Amino acid sequence: MTQYEQRLEKDLDTLRSSVSTLAAHVESNLRDAVQALLTRDSDLAYRTILKDHPVNREAEELEAQAHRFVARHLPSAGHLRFVSSVMRIAILLERMGDYAVTIGRESVRLGAPLEGTFRDEVQVMAEDSFQMFSQAMTAFRDRDASLARGTMSLADQVDRDFSVAFNLLVKGRDASGDVTDLIARLIVIMQLERVSDQAKNLCEETVFALTGETKKRRPVRVLFLGRDDASITQMAVAIARKQYGDRGEFRSAGTAPAASVEPRVRSFLESYGYDLSGAAPSPIRWPREDWAHFDVLVTLEGHVSDYVERVPFHTVALAWNPGSPGDLESEYRDLSLAIGELIDTMRARADDPEGR
Repeated sequence: MTQYEQRLEKDLDTLRSSVSTLAAHVESNLRDAVQALLTRDSDLAYRTILKDHPVNREAEELEAQAHRFVARHLPSAGHLRFVSSVMRIAILLERMGDYAVTIGRESVRLGAPLEGTFRDEVQVMAEDSFQMFSQAMTAFRDRDASLARGTMSLADQVDRDFSVAFNLLVKGRDASGDVTDLIARLIVIMQLERVSDQAKNLCEETVFALTGETKKRRPVRVLFLGRDDASITQMAVAIARKQYGDRGEFRSAGTAPAASVEPRVRSFLESYGYDLSGAAPSPIRWPREDWAHFDVLVTLEGHVSDYVERVPFHTVALAWNPGSPGDLESEYRDLSLAIGELIDTMRARADDPEGR
């Protein structure tokens, strides 16, 4: 190994070591913040808040090391991917340190201790988030892309933990009844969920550094809603699937679905080259919690409240009135424009790096 190669490896090891050290301090602060929350230890909470200052300085130094590495070695290929990931990881870890601060601050604001089922759920959620964080950093240290990919799936469990804890708050089973306390509890579980989100991002950075694979955006999920799901909703699905099938998953449903697609709609779309074989009206049959599967609900007849009692938090509801009722040409034209604007807003072209 040449002297330059030795220096390169030494500098790479320094970056890896700095990342690991920063991550260890962040994880320690997060654990202390949750411990302070559960035990009502205000002294520990305040010490944890203060310990964020060294974390911030370490994150700044890590970024400076990464910039010096670039200036010294002018890296390319794998080394360039690694150092660019380190820069982003420094930001992710600093944000996770901020979550510990927020949990610590909220813990000292609580007027009543966490008790019962909600307390148990917070503990479960914290341990699931911390396990994901720990595995993400193990994957980084061991340069294990397979472990990083596998760890990403743990975010689903933390999301389920959050839903359980959130529902407990909504139902008021374990809340003190004080609005400030309710908000503080909500903020705590939101921070724990964000820990798992950032741990997933850490895994994605590890995979990118090791393999060059970039994060792939999942297709946007759109549900078109109408009364009989036999005409304009079928047109919307046909347009969306043909023109934007690489960027979205599109379905339709109706409150009182007809037996089949209207013959004139089928004939109109087929004249434009659309294949409607297998197309058929569908009923709305999802339980309330499954509406969250969709990113966007588009009502083409009536208001969204005619179809769903409550729009899920992460779902967007839109009401469109395309064209003139019964005028297939104008409906087709307006739907094409509206769907195009929606998909371009949410997902850029498949070959556009900004849309991945």
